[in-house]
Amino acid sequence: MPDLDCELKATGIIDPHAWFYGKFRSAFVHGYPKPWYAWKRGGSGKYLLKDKHKKKAAILNIDEFVAGFERGIEKFKESAVTDPDLEINFIPYITK
Repeated sequence: MPDLDCELKATGIIDPHAWFYGKFRSAFVHGYPKPWYAWKRGGSGKYLLKDKHKKKAAILNIDEFVAGFERGIEKFKESAVTDPDLEINFIPYITK
């Protein structure tokens, strides 16, 4: 999701993948979220929402996250259809 990467980099995060996976995603998935991270439904069409009370370091807009994921799936499908090598070797590409 390059648009998520761009948005995270614009906030000053050097390695967006490591931050999102290590700091944000893992805490929520494994049930130990930090009090300065949150998620919320709806908002501005951006992945990260502003906290008007300045208590949260990051609030993930879950609706935009899902929409971005779906956009990524569609883009990948389009790429696979136009690239015969990718279409034929899909499983080896995703299991490397």
